[in-house]
Amino acid sequence: MLLPSVTQPDGKIVLGGTSMADGQPRMTIARRNPDGSLDLTFGDPE
Repeated sequence: MLLPSVTQPDGKIVLGGTSMADGQPRMTIARRNPDGSLDLTFGDPE
């Protein structure tokens, strides 16, 4: 299930959703760049 997304002031889009893995619910959050590519720096602590 895809949850509502948020567009940040810099144009990046934060997406959240849920899925099932091994019978357990999982929450996933990702961020896309304005061009639609996956933001690989999202969640990186450095």
